[in-house]
Amino acid sequence: MLSTCLAWTLPVHAATETPDIRVVIDVSGSMKQNDPKNLRVPALKLLIDLLPSESRAGVWTFGTYSNVLVPHGVVNDAWREMAREKAREIDANALYTDIENAIERAAYDIGRDPEGYDRHVIFLSDGMVDISEANTEKARERENQVSRDNLLYSMVPRLQQAGYSVHTVALSENADHDLLRRMAKETGGLYAVAQSADELMKLFVNAMDRSAPAEEVPLEGNRFLVDASISEFTLLVFHGPTRQRVALKAPDGQRYMALDHPENVRWFGSDRYNLVTVQSPQQGEWLLETEAHPDNRVTVISDLKLNVSDVPATLYRGVPLQLQAHFTEDGQVIERDDFLELLDVRAQVIDDESRVLREQAMARSATEKGYFKQTLTLPEQLGSQRVEVHVDGKTFQRTVSRPVNVQDLLNTALQMRDDQYANTGKVLLTANHPELRAPDTQILAEAAGMQVLAELQEIEQWVVQLPTLDRSRDQKISFQVTTLMQGESIQTSLAPIVIPADPNLKVEEQPETTPEPQPQPKPAPEPVVEEEAPPPAFVPPPVATPDPKPEVEPEPAPVEKEDEPDMLWVYLGIGIANVLLFAGAFLGYRHWSKKRGFEDEDLSIDQHEQV
Repeated sequence: MLSTCLAWTLPVHAATETPDIRVVIDVSGSMKQNDPKNLRVPALKLLIDLLPSESRAGVWTFGTYSNVLVPHGVVNDAWREMAREKAREIDANALYTDIENAIERAAYDIGRDPEGYDRHVIFLSDGMVDISEANTEKARERENQVSRDNLLYSMVPRLQQAGYSVHTVALSENADHDLLRRMAKETGGLYAVAQSADELMKLFVNAMDRSAPAEEVPLEGNRFLVDASISEFTLLVFHGPTRQRVALKAPDGQRYMALDHPENVRWFGSDRYNLVTVQSPQQGEWLLETEAHPDNRVTVISDLKLNVSDVPATLYRGVPLQLQAHFTEDGQVIERDDFLELLDVRAQVIDDESRVLREQAMARSATEKGYFKQTLTLPEQLGSQRVEVHVDGKTFQRTVSRPVNVQDLLNTALQMRDDQYANTGKVLLTANHPELRAPDTQILAEAAGMQVLAELQEIEQWVVQLPTLDRSRDQKISFQVTTLMQGESIQTSLAPIVIPADPNLKVEEQPETTPEPQPQPKPAPEPVVEEEAPPPAFVPPPVATPDPKPEVEPEPAPVEKEDEPDMLWVYLGIGIANVLLFAGAFLGYRHWSKKRGFEDEDLSIDQHEQV
């Protein structure tokens, strides 16, 4: 059931269809910065060398205008030689970027019958639609938007209806990634991002794998096995930072090199790669003598053919992929048990650095003779990956590899307010999977420790109203999606949104961590385990006060009974001493007062007699 969820992305083509590949390359002025070494030239040359004979191909360049660089025609030795020469003319001088016109020129025969050809467009750009020569910025934006909308809502549906697959490569952060992603997704093509021009070769090879897929044999430890059914193999060897010596050792020990090889070997070398084709090769193990490179590969032409069900170029995190594989010989499915029992069939998902992210064994089908099946669970990782099926048949080996781009079920867009309420905002979510139905979908967001349920606004659009956020710190918004597809429950997550802290807001972490633990000197004696009464010797010193009271020192703590009589006599002695002291002071004062009175009276009599 899950296979029907994904079948929409790539139409099934008959095995007899011949590739028809149109390459469209951006030559706008911005390429001087994004491709300063003009690596578009060797990448195009490699693609020219990989084109199958008798296929059709052509090359266009575009900027302000679109021009034919290599005429569209049948691929043969003469066409390849002309195409290699013309590739040197690629430059970066155009003032504008007219993507709409470039696609129209490359798909000039969109209204005609394909005549048994499988039509593909490989499109490379580092910018956005830029065609307007208007005087004002608003007018330029309006004219550019009109061209972009015509491309997306008129041209792309026509390409899809005519059976074109558009494979897009974005070469800078300034490229219109949304446009390129949608062009690829809606036509069943592959979308890829080159972080630098050094990655163009690899991405062009991936686009070729989608346009003209080939069967391979595994290359492990620079060794590969050639069986009797292989009539020809082609070895692609990439160089490291410096050009290296490359040699190929046959099973009989004979060593082939660029300038020394038999007539059944074609050897083309450049400063970045070697392409070696051997017809009617010897059976046995071959050895590649050079430094290993993760993108090296060996493709084969064989009567024994491994067939794998269509792997869509766009896959979705959380949605399993239904795979099936079978062998054919002279066009007939091999159903012999003695052959099938020897096969070890495995499916893998591999990232850009050739690391295995997921591996599952494929089992023989109980209902379809000769077929192996498996439901492949995709890893959580997004972006460019490869889905591969490996077969070890003891005496032979085969690999089918398909590059894919793994995306989320929904696209997210953050909208934060820019007024005094800048710590609030919302997230808009739009369906990315074409079969995502709103009634069957629930989206739960989490921000600032709170969970918020997304509200459906339109048929394929939801909104999450964010709570108040602390903008002095980075804020992370995560999403969980639950939905139904073809009756199967799907639970997955979306890529989180991280809102960076506002640099204008001071993070007040200091008061929370440093000052509060320190001012605690008073509670320090509290942890004492035993509570004891104060020592008996601690008595307040006697104070000269007329009203001593025994209640001065109330002590709730119990005092041992044996000490009570001694303390009573102490208090009585202090009281009596105070009373005696007070009485003595009173009598002394009274005696002094009387004596002073007599002296004053005698003095007054003497003074009177003198007068």
